[in-house]
Amino acid sequence: MQSRILYSKARPFRMLLAGYLFFILAGTILLSLPIATKAEVPASLMDIFFTTVSAVTTSGLVVLDTPEYFSVFGQMVILVLIQICGLGYMVFVSFIILAIGRKITMGNTMLLKENVASPTYGDAFHFMKIAVIFTLIFEAVAAVVFFFAFRTVYPGIEAGYHAVFQAVSAFCTAGFTSLPGSFMGFADNKGLLFFAALVSICGGIGFFVLYDMYSY
Repeated sequence: MQSRILYSKARPFRMLLAGYLFFILAGTILLSLPIATKAEVPASLMDIFFTTVSAVTTSGLVVLDTPEYFSVFGQMVILVLIQICGLGYMVFVSFIILAIGRKITMGNTMLLKENVASPTYGDAFHFMKIAVIFTLIFEAVAAVVFFFAFRTVYPGIEAGYHAVFQAVSAFCTAGFTSLPGSFMGFADNKGLLFFAALVSICGGIGFFVLYDMYSY
């Protein structure tokens, strides 16, 4: 009986690990495709793997210059990995399931509970909704502010793309950038740099703290 209890408790952790390994494998394969790069000499598989792991874990470690090496497709793959795994992939998956009107299975509920470190299932679903709402609000506001700053240097569509990429990367504290030279071209814009740092701090302190501040 005790072994069964231990097995049932360990299973969600194994499935969470399998999920992250899946994203790492899928990201590595996609970033290895010729369409994902714009460099004539392909990077080593280890560099691609390292980039994928860094995006999935939002560690901020980069061995390849993202805007210099990766094409728009490759950058979008990185952006999706940052967004899904930075939010918590079970939070993202559960939100999509609810959005399309499907029911979440008990197995998915257990994974969600472990993914958000919530003591109860009800708290897990409530926290999931709050996490998604907070993420969308912060990233939307950040994207608008970044857009008005970037459009002084880049044309409208390109400025919008960079704004969205930087908003997601900043809030998820991922350390990736789509801007050539990162923010070095905006070193004199103190307001932009302060705002980018503020967005990163809000994302870094986590949803629990943000929600407690909101509730208070």
